[in-house]
This record gives sequence, C-alpha cells and structure tokens, in this order.
Amino acid sequence: MTLRLLFLFSLLAPSGGVCGQALLFGRVIDLDTGVALEGALATVHAPGAPPIARTRTDAAGRFLLRAVPAGTWVLDVAFFRGPVRFRVRAPAVPVAGTLTPLDVAVPTTPREWLGTPNPSPFRTKDLSDITGIPREGRVVDARGRPLPGVRTVIETRTVGTLAGVVWRTGVRVEGAVVSLDGLPTRTLTDAVGAFFLDDLAPGSYRLRVTTGSDTRQTIPLDVEAGLNTLSIDLAARR
Repeated sequence: MTLRLLFLFSLLAPSGGVCGQALLFGRVIDLDTGVALEGALATVHAPGAPPIARTRTDAAGRFLLRAVPAGTWVLDVAFFRGPVRFRVRAPAVPVAGTLTPLDVAVPTTPREWLGTPNPSPFRTKDLSDITGIPREGRVVDARGRPLPGVRTVIETRTVGTLAGVVWRTGVRVEGAVVSLDGLPTRTLTDAVGAFFLDDLAPGSYRLRVTTGSDTRQTIPLDVEAGLNTLSIDLAARR
C-alpha cells in the first residue's frame, strides 16, 4: 500500500469519522501474477446477512467501500471468468477509525498445489470442474500481515450476477429503483449509482429503472451465467 494511496483516501475520509463509520479500501490482484483484477466484486456483510456495502474494482484493481461501521465484518471478494467464480472470504475484518486498508490476492487459476518446490517446480493438476478447492487466497492489512481465517472457493456458477451503474448527463444517480420485469427482486442504486442483482436465471429480461416520477422500462438485456455488467444513461433513453 503506497503512501500516495493512503493520502488519497485520507482526503476522501471525513475528519474523525462519522458515527463510527470508516472507509474500507484496497487493491485486488491475481495471486500468481500480481496483475490487477478489474471488475472484482468486493462486499462487506455480517455473517449470513445482506451486504452493507458493495462495489467493483477499477482498472487498477482498487476498491473503495464507504460508510462501513466500526466493528468486525466479513469481506468477500469475487472475481468472475465466464461462469467460473473465484471467491476469497475473510470472516474477521476489524474496521476502526476512518481508514482501513486491505489488499486481496485471488487465485484465478483453478488448480491445487500437490508437491514441493525442491528440487522441481510445483506439480499441478486441472481442477476446473471441482468446487471447494483447498488453495487459499490472501487478505493482507496495511502492515503486510495476512488476516486469519481466509477461505477460497472456486466454483462454476449456473446463475448470473448483474452489476451496473445508473447515470444521467454524466452524473451518477443515487436512490434509483432497479428491478427486472417479472421478478420480485429489486434494489436501490448506492451513493455512486451502482446496483447489484444476484442469483438470476440465465435468459432475456427487461430492466426497469425508476427515479421519482421518471420511469424507464425499455432496457432489454440478456443475462448469462457469471458476471454481467451494464451502464445505463437515463439521459440517452426516451
């Protein structure tokens, strides 16, 4: 974690915190190559509870989760490659103060270490069709210490996740209601206009976005197994 990155987020954080809330931020990389993973989903929640904050990583693999209450939380980072989901989960993430930096390394190659590096390289075998692979990713704090209890699951998904952003004339829209016609599930866009819908059966849908009296329901889309992304500019739709 560089000093420049810490300084950047210190500018974003309110002085002294707000009601014990903090910013949880960091970078997601590939465990083997160190390459930044764009589009990974970072989620914070209590065990067995819905997310309190969720976002996607940018082109540099960076994520920023706002207004996370002080306490201990589950951090879940998922990266999709087609229908395969690589998920790293840290069930005990202590959040305190205004800034909590973490780095996450995700094993995006579905394989398991089977040998030792002395004298030959690691032997591997393809486990792409097996779930629950015992090869763990890492979650590291600002001092470079791995968090305990991190678990990794690599699995083939048969359902889809829809991650999108709602805009109007270049401004992200907060509080818009997003739903799919014919399904009871709906969600609100967050402070940066982002929304997420999970566990969708693959198929064709019509997306409905409602902002006050302005309703848009003419957005057809096809959902595939795995991660689906969408950017909606309300100003461009009549």
